[in-house]
Amino acid sequence: WDTECITFGLDPVPGNSRESYRKALAYTRDLLVDGQFPLIPPVEIAREQALCKQVVDTGDDIDLTKFAFITSNPADGGRYVNTGSTFTTDPEMGVNFGTYRCQIYGPKILGINPEPNQTGWKMLMNAKKRGEEYAPVSIAVGQDPIVWTVSGSKVAPRGFGKRFNVIDELAVAGGIRGKAIEMVKSETNNIMVPAHCEMIIEGRVPLQQPMRPEGPFGEMYGYLGLKKEENFWMEVTAITYRTDPWIMNQYTGATRGYVTAPVSSLFNASFSKLIPGLIEINQVVDTTGLAYVRIKKTKPGQGLKIGKQLASIVPLFKVTVVVDEDVDVLDWYQVGLAIGARYTPATSTEIFDGRGMPLDPSSGDRGKSSKLVIDATRQWPEEGGPDVYPELNRTLLEELAPDAFDRTFSKWGDVINQWGKTRYS
Repeated sequence: WDTECITFGLDPVPGNSRESYRKALAYTRDLLVDGQFPLIPPVEIAREQALCKQVVDTGDDIDLTKFAFITSNPADGGRYVNTGSTFTTDPEMGVNFGTYRCQIYGPKILGINPEPNQTGWKMLMNAKKRGEEYAPVSIAVGQDPIVWTVSGSKVAPRGFGKRFNVIDELAVAGGIRGKAIEMVKSETNNIMVPAHCEMIIEGRVPLQQPMRPEGPFGEMYGYLGLKKEENFWMEVTAITYRTDPWIMNQYTGATRGYVTAPVSSLFNASFSKLIPGLIEINQVVDTTGLAYVRIKKTKPGQGLKIGKQLASIVPLFKVTVVVDEDVDVLDWYQVGLAIGARYTPATSTEIFDGRGMPLDPSSGDRGKSSKLVIDATRQWPEEGGPDVYPELNRTLLEELAPDAFDRTFSKWGDVINQWGKTRYS
């Protein structure tokens, strides 16, 4: 969470990475205008100014295996390019870039793995149906963190039912950065790519030739993903890169991945307009499938209703926990206490079927999932709760012994801060 501050040029809060993340959330939330990030269109620069063109490998010089791409899990099908932004094109949808895992089959052969119904998959399938022999692809590796966030998330408005091409997606990235993304044309196709990333892998996807098996791959849930019998792949036509490029490998299922503050800010702003009473959502990155939702409860049944609305919309929300406004959804400890003290399983639970994540290892029918909503708000009498809900011990301590915290921190503040730093790091 400290890195979220660092990415936006903010100083992390010493000893409290949770507050660092809140600082990044506040910064990105302030960038929003009418619920969207500002747009700063990308600009094209001359080829000789582009750092990704310092070295150009073509023909017999092409060799993906000489770079520091790794097998991140010993059970994986091989080495992967798994942090690249894959640029694809379509006559109607424009240009798209997304983060897809790419298995290295050899020095000049690279897999392309958009999941079904992702934009990249739709573009390649459209080209195949049109009878095209090849589809051009360029993959940016070592891109700046904001471009990677847009690449791997729904920050760009494309995900909200509108058609935006790559200019708009990169304009969103520029708006978040506060500076236009500088672009340059690929060497062997016409796709524009970020000029100052570490590497560009260019190629063409054979659309009328047999596909290749792919995987398995250790996925985001922390379990080995399925091996695919058919997967897109590309012939590499050029690799351009900085001198001594830095290669970033994602330990999928073990590390956070892209910067999430822009995604969270946009989700919170968008859903708050759609759902009255919603305050904040935390889509828990390190425990995929869980979502914590904070609401201002004003009527009975509101917790279950809001939880079901969100779980119906977002495939990733398999277990959705709804809490009161006094619970910090960034703190799993507070959420756990709310479940233990405010949740009544018999009356505060809803289970239903909905859209799920294709990568969920528990799903017998990939893309579908049963959903669990837990209403961990204080249960009102109309919901079967007590006539008067007991007060929190901490609240009483703050009211009846107001100097207790100052006295404690004056004596043992260093110890407490160190404990907090360990707990939230």
